Amino acid sequence: MKKIIFIFNHFQNEDGVCRAAIEIANGLVEYTEAEVTLCPLFKYDSSLKIKLDNRVIVRPIFKMYFRGFQKIVGLIPKRILYRFIVGGAYDCEIGFCSILPVQIVAAFTDTNNKISRYAWIHGYDEGLPLRREYEKIGNLVCVSQYNRDR
Repeated sequence: MKKIIFIFNHFQNEDGVCRAAIEIANGLVEYTEAEVTLCPLFKYDSSLKIKLDNRVIVRPIFKMYFRGFQKIVGLIPKRILYRFIVGGAYDCEIGFCSILPVQIVAAFTDTNNKISRYAWIHGYDEGLPLRREYEKIGNLVCVSQYNRDR
């Protein structure tokens, strides 16, 4: 059975990225035999779990957020965050939108392991500030053809 992890910022109903992750996770467990883990880094609204298939695992990290908290967490070396959050226990790792999740997935350094890694670009990444991370990951998924072309 394949093990897949989605790392993203917030698990809250107001967040379009979270809603997209929920729909994709539900589809994956329904149509494949994958074990899917959603790993929100910051805000965590547990009432949203009712929208998830009961086979989807949710593993929140900090369960809170305040202004500037993402910058503080961003100061932690990404390799340490990777080992703490992912730890190489998955067959497929997806930095699902935003900067920090992509940086965490890109921090993987074991070239002997056959892990599929993806950066999911939910919006347009103006100026490509994560170009180095995208090159490390190698697989990019864009939410639309328009974003892919840009």
